Amino acid sequence: MIADTIGAPHNTLSSHLAILVRAGLLRSTREGRTIIYRSNVEGMRAVIGFLISECCDGHPELCNLVVEDVSKACCPPAKSRSQAPSKKSSKRKA
Repeated sequence: MIADTIGAPHNTLSSHLAILVRAGLLRSTREGRTIIYRSNVEGMRAVIGFLISECCDGHPELCNLVVEDVSKACCPPAKSRSQAPSKKSSKRKA
């Protein structure tokens, strides 16, 4: 649970998450009494695009924002099922 992890009351966190849903940054689905929140990638891209356009005047390098670095940090490439795991040597240093 997010609330337990960050130490926030459930109702307070629920209000904040609902605001992010209305802003288009999260998506929510209900499963019984539980609400599952997921990021809305399109909404986040729109915010980043707006910030680059308005704050960086269309030049992401002015804000030290390199798209390749951001995508590597947040979304590592998924391993395809056809790739076998690499074998690492298990040599120990003496």
